Amino acid sequence: MVAASRFVRCALVAAVLAACGDGGPRAGSVELVLTGTDARAARLKVAGPVIGVTAVDPTVRVFGENLPGDTMIVVIIADEGHTLDEQPLVSLQVSDVDAARSYVIEVVQVAGPNYSLLNPGGYSVTVAP
Repeated sequence: MVAASRFVRCALVAAVLAACGDGGPRAGSVELVLTGTDARAARLKVAGPVIGVTAVDPTVRVFGENLPGDTMIVVIIADEGHTLDEQPLVSLQVSDVDAARSYVIEVVQVAGPNYSLLNPGGYSVTVAP
C-alpha cells in the first residue's frame, strides 16, 4: 500500500512538472490580422525572428523575404473579388510564441481593390495566438 501511494505521489509530481514545462521558448505560430477596410494587398515589415510565413486564408497569397537583423518583409495579396478583411490572414512560424507578441509590425504599403495605393496610416496589424 505504501509503495502504491508513493507511486501515485511521484506520478502527480511528474504530471505537474510536465504541465509547467521548463519555462523556455515555445516554438509555434502566431496569426496576423490586418485592421482596416478595402485593402486588396499589403506589404508589412516584421521586426523579430521569423522562421517562415504561410497563408491561413485560402483566398490570400503570401510572400515572405528574410532581411538581415531578424526582419522579414511580408507581402499579402487577396484573390480577385476578395479583400484583406479583419480576419487571420497569415501565420508566422516563430521560435518563441510568447516573444512574438512583442514583435514590431509596420504596415509599409496598402493597395485597394484596383491596386491604387491607400494611406497605410489607416491600417494596423494585430498578432493573434
